[in-house]
Amino acid sequence: MFFAIFWILVSACVSTGTVNRHSENIYKTELHKIKARSEKADFSALRMSYTDTSAYKLYSDSEPKLVNPVLGALSINDCDRGLASASDLLDLNFVSLTGHYAAMVCNLKLNMEETSRYHQYILKGLMESIGNSGDGRSPESAYIVISASELKTFIQLIGLKIESQSLLSQNDKTFEVMRVSHPDTGDEFDMLFDVSIPAAKSFKYFE
Repeated sequence: MFFAIFWILVSACVSTGTVNRHSENIYKTELHKIKARSEKADFSALRMSYTDTSAYKLYSDSEPKLVNPVLGALSINDCDRGLASASDLLDLNFVSLTGHYAAMVCNLKLNMEETSRYHQYILKGLMESIGNSGDGRSPESAYIVISASELKTFIQLIGLKIESQSLLSQNDKTFEVMRVSHPDTGDEFDMLFDVSIPAAKSFKYFE
């Protein structure tokens, strides 16, 4: 119950408050590098700086309203609608894993291979940024995520199913303990995610 209330509070935030101009500059710089496919692009710097920009909001319902049409279009292989919905989602949140995954899949199905590879490049960079932040086995090595959407989509994209979830606070940090299963074997295990960034943003907003 507390987990549900926590994420309701998180998603209810409309703005993160004070904007860090230094972070804004880092975000814009890394975004430019990534769009240019620079070898020096830093996806972790992009994600972390994003959380201190005016673009980062813990949306009430704006992002879910855009995610659901993307997933709906993918489920029926409607790639024209899927691309339009993915474009709207990425306009709102460029680091959306769902947005880049849908754009990669649909562009490939529509024989737009170069554009598909572009979104594959970004999706790979974002996924590796999360994967390289830890191993998910303990609070000390938890994966670092910047939103509930990012957490859940990361799990789905690595081929696991969410069975249950709970909240853990330790050493002034907040973690999600995600019970997941392998769809082929049914094996279940826990993965830990550090959600301190969105938690701090939400609690600061309600102060």
